[in-house]
Amino acid sequence: MLCKINDLVLASVHHQRLFGVDATFTNDSKRKPVVIFIHGFKGFKDWGHFNLIADAFAQADMVFIKLNLSHNGTALDFPEDFADLEAFGHNNFSIELDDVGVLIDYLFSANCVIPSTEIDLQRLYLIGHSRGGGVGGFHPFHSFVLPEHSQAIVENTVKFFKQS
Repeated sequence: MLCKINDLVLASVHHQRLFGVDATFTNDSKRKPVVIFIHGFKGFKDWGHFNLIADAFAQADMVFIKLNLSHNGTALDFPEDFADLEAFGHNNFSIELDDVGVLIDYLFSANCVIPSTEIDLQRLYLIGHSRGGGVGGFHPFHSFVLPEHSQAIVENTVKFFKQS
């Protein structure tokens, strides 16, 4: 059975803007890899098929975490609307990288509400859609958490799927 935690709120180090975080996993007390998903430019964590992706990763025995970047133009009260043009106007890669860092720090903290029996933080991965993939690829987490792992940015998924 899938467990969904949809009400996590973290604060950006930039302007203390709050941003939402969701986690989806199978609640079976088995430690699983953690996948942090970063949405793209002008995107948000619940856009389109992102919830289906979360379910698929969770059913494949991973903890799937997605966040709304703090300056993406949405707000906690309007998580799917481009309602905060002021914040969006101040957005940049540094802020987005720092938001991901806030989430990673939270996962390693004693305050994390995701049960420690479910998460294996030695197997922590960043993935993203569009610009979010770039943020994940450039995050310094790769150089100090898992230096033995390589990263890959997939440019074109069409070549991975057989055409019928």
